Amino acid sequence: MSGTPKGMPAPLLSDRPFLFYLGARSFSEFSYQMAVVAMGWQVYAMTSSPFALGMIGLAQFVPTMVLTLIAGDAVDRYDRKRVAQICQLVEGMAAAILALG
Repeated sequence: MSGTPKGMPAPLLSDRPFLFYLGARSFSEFSYQMAVVAMGWQVYAMTSSPFALGMIGLAQFVPTMVLTLIAGDAVDRYDRKRVAQICQLVEGMAAAILALG
C-alpha cells in the first residue's frame, strides 16, 4: 500500500503552510532560548550570585504561568492568528529592548 488512502489527509510535511509555521515556530523558540541564556549569563557575570540567577528564572516563569491563562481565554474569544501575531510582536520588542540595554 503506497501513499495515503483515499479520503485521508495528506502528510503534514508536504503541506507548505504547515512547513512555514513549523519553521517560524522553531526559529522563534530557538531565539527565545538564546535570549534566556544571554540574560542569565549577563546577570551572573554582573553579580556572581546563583541566587540572582535563580530569581531570573523565577521572573521568567511567573509571567509565563499567569499569561498562559489569559492567552488561553484570548484565543477562545478572538482570532487566533491575530493573538499569535501580537504575542510575537511583544516578544520581539522585549528582545530589542534587552539588546539595546
